[in-house]
Amino acid sequence: MAAQQPITANVLQQRLQQLRQEMMQQQLVAVLVRATDRYLSEYVAVPRSVRAFLTGFTGSVGDALITHKQAILFVDGRYQLQAQQQAPHFDVRVVTLGCSVEQAWLQQLAADTALCGGRLFVSADCLSMQLFNKLTKQVQQNQIEIVTEHSQAAQQQAAVWHKLWQNPPQPAAAVRLVTQQITGSSVLQRLAALRPLLQQQQLQGFFVAPLDAVAWLTNLRGSDFDSQAVLAAQAVLLHDKVLLAVQPQHPMPTQLEAGVHVVPAAQLCQTLQQLLGKSFRLGVDPKTTTQASAMMLQQAGAQLVPLASPIDQAKSIKTAQELRYMRNCIARADECVHKVQQWLCHEVMQGQSITEQDVGKRIRQEFAASGACDVSFAPICAAGEHAAVVHYTQLDDQHPIQPGQLFLMDVGALYDGGYATDLTRTFLVGNAAMQATPQQKQRFTTVLQAAINGMTARFPKGTSGVQLDALVRAALWQQGYNYAHGTGHGVGIHVHESPPRVSPAGHEPLQVGQVFSIEPGLYLPKWGGIRIENLCTLLDNPNHIGYNCVLPLSFAPLDERLIEMRQLTQEQQRFLRYFARCFALANDELPPLFEQAQP
Repeated sequence: MAAQQPITANVLQQRLQQLRQEMMQQQLVAVLVRATDRYLSEYVAVPRSVRAFLTGFTGSVGDALITHKQAILFVDGRYQLQAQQQAPHFDVRVVTLGCSVEQAWLQQLAADTALCGGRLFVSADCLSMQLFNKLTKQVQQNQIEIVTEHSQAAQQQAAVWHKLWQNPPQPAAAVRLVTQQITGSSVLQRLAALRPLLQQQQLQGFFVAPLDAVAWLTNLRGSDFDSQAVLAAQAVLLHDKVLLAVQPQHPMPTQLEAGVHVVPAAQLCQTLQQLLGKSFRLGVDPKTTTQASAMMLQQAGAQLVPLASPIDQAKSIKTAQELRYMRNCIARADECVHKVQQWLCHEVMQGQSITEQDVGKRIRQEFAASGACDVSFAPICAAGEHAAVVHYTQLDDQHPIQPGQLFLMDVGALYDGGYATDLTRTFLVGNAAMQATPQQKQRFTTVLQAAINGMTARFPKGTSGVQLDALVRAALWQQGYNYAHGTGHGVGIHVHESPPRVSPAGHEPLQVGQVFSIEPGLYLPKWGGIRIENLCTLLDNPNHIGYNCVLPLSFAPLDERLIEMRQLTQEQQRFLRYFARCFALANDELPPLFEQAQP
């Protein structure tokens, strides 16, 4: 896959000027440009991202607020350096850990008195109901009028940027049905499990917006979006069926599971009226349903009942079949990463000119050879100083990787069953005789201790993600280090799934059967970065009733040249021996617990 070419500073400046001219013509004092799309996707392909078009910034998280005098780009700590490099005409503001990008621009709108009494454009397609309500309340005190592409005013029938940027059509790829040998549960079984909630809330249905939730509910997978095993669709969960709304030209399997009924997207509301009447109670999750979708459903006669999606929690708890399949995929991905690491070290020591982009291509090739149908996100392949950029995706194709450099590789694959993998390894480039510096070893081992803290954690049931996050960070805190991202995220059909969250914002209890990452890191500008990431799941602790234990699922070898054994406790050293043995286990077997493994 060809690398995305960066947009020049002159072009970006011209686009900003043109947008401001449009703002003047439409009498707007500010424009909010979000990173997401009409599906509230985390990852939006650069050609379909208006945020990337206007700012140049291609990271997954970051919203822009543009006024006549200011252009502010709000990002989190992962993207500070990347945003500063890619968006030269924007004031890049990094939100503090625990504060969201959305909170930052809401506060800015409330504080900017120059916007009082003016008109603010936002896309109702890119704001959840919850966020739209927060925005409405926040700007009331400044008497700011919110304008969307769905506003009644004739001049506002299109987005303010429609003359500058046209969203290319969404490609429609073939859809595949995933067997119950992988999912462990049929559509009808999931309907039966979710039906009591509809009955308790006196709902006739529930609107399902997140793409991974639609894929999970229907046992369907697609490739309409880069690095995602989902299809462009929305769904409505009814008592006895799932209405799946897709574009008429979208290719669908000849056979679907019982309970799935496909309707053209444009006829969803009409179908709901035919089935439920002209007035009906429909549950919606305000966090994942866009304001535009809410307006559409209300116009169709739906009485919207705000309710946390029951699907989020259900799909986060993997069945035994899902865990076995995911373990198989993770093991295959582990082997791919190990092969690429060996290849890179060998080629560099043979004097070959290998760049970061070469490594990115190689990992894609290895994943494909292992049966993967796609990567689960753009590979991060960072040499030396580049590893200080947490989400470094602009891979260098000019400068050869050098012996003795630290190399960070954060990669993931999607296999046919449609579950993501995610793994990070940091290693020393060179052969077995290559020696790490004392500083490299000390810093790597500190991050390793944090990772071991997470992978061996034992805690009472009901422990939250924020508590596990602190257990992991403790090893770094003791050395005066920290990292500006969460310790872990859920993994499922999407590489980032919530719940669970292992972070300062992860207040929900962790649940048995959830799959999540443990990924502490250390990032020092002009020096580089170190991250170790492994996927894990949560089990009941067989030795202590009422307690849970973390079980690692990924075991790609760690670089022993970077480990300072004297820095580790005997128990941590024993864990490394257990970790190395697990790499050789059968692909679809869950490994034994650390305590139950042979010493």
